[in-house]
Amino acid sequence: MPQRLRRASYWALAAVFGAVYLGSLFSPALLDDADSTHAEAAREMFVSGDYVTLHVNGVRYLEKAPLPYWLAAISYQIFGVNEFASRLPMALSVLLLGVLAVIWGRRAFGERAGIYAGLFVYTSAGVFLFTRILIPDVLLSLLIAGSLYFFLIALEPRGRAWRWYAGYSCIALGVLTKGLIALAFPVGTAFLYAALIA
Repeated sequence: MPQRLRRASYWALAAVFGAVYLGSLFSPALLDDADSTHAEAAREMFVSGDYVTLHVNGVRYLEKAPLPYWLAAISYQIFGVNEFASRLPMALSVLLLGVLAVIWGRRAFGERAGIYAGLFVYTSAGVFLFTRILIPDVLLSLLIAGSLYFFLIALEPRGRAWRWYAGYSCIALGVLTKGLIALAFPVGTAFLYAALIA
């Protein structure tokens, strides 16, 4: 792919992300049950300074892993308590998921495939809908995909040790995002892959 076309394609990809996700960070209001409950847990974390135990309306809320709430609370510290700050961590997760898709697709099948992979992520209805509510599924998808990518490239003949640790870190962050499901999927997939190539 010519350099000029490659650069234009990446700018177009950035424009698609901006058109789909940037404007929708500000509206609608946080009205859904899960949406408002999770935002309130992050807000109380931010107000109280207690980053260990989640609370909703002063009642301990121990059902969820803490990483999404930490990210939302940090966003509140920077931008204030509003819809934009609530949705920003998930929108950044989509941005990084698209970047990972571009890198992985390019590495596996070439430049054009990488651009199409990123475009697929940014225009996927499911990905968009999961950023309309403050739930951790997009962040979890990013961390699971990241762990699998790092493990795969760590298996290369000149794979470096840091790639293994990066994969382990993604799994650990995934567990902090949504529990042991973030361990089960990468480990199960890696086990099956190793069994098939052995």
